[in-house]
Amino acid sequence: MRLRDLTPAERRAVEERRAEVRAALAGVDPAWRPDAAAIDEAPFLDDWSVRNYPGTDRPCIEALCWNHPVHGSTILKTSIVLQQGPGYAVCESARVYLLGTPSPTPEERHARILDGRRGKGRPADAPAPDPEAVPGPGVRPR
Repeated sequence: MRLRDLTPAERRAVEERRAEVRAALAGVDPAWRPDAAAIDEAPFLDDWSVRNYPGTDRPCIEALCWNHPVHGSTILKTSIVLQQGPGYAVCESARVYLLGTPSPTPEERHARILDGRRGKGRPADAPAPDPEAVPGPGVRPR
């Protein structure tokens, strides 16, 4: 599945995040710090969640990914995460990822779905509208 292209505002937000990651990584031990080129080429992950890498109990990230050099813009699962900080993750593949908004928890997702709203703001327990009160196609309200 190919994801939609990012809007100009979203691209600006990704570049702002890239600058934040550069600043955050400036304080990291140089042995663990990715070089500037790796940060410049880092794919952007949004709606991400930490999962176990298949067959292990080690963490990986599952997310919507934009601008991956191999896979393009798609849904993917990263290799094992070695280091994660504010707005970034470094994986076993030596790739740096920029992290956007984390995926909501299942409880948060269900709360949005089951919030008691139905249609145009009608509560779920409200009676159905009276069909006679709704004007037909040839009738105009006065």
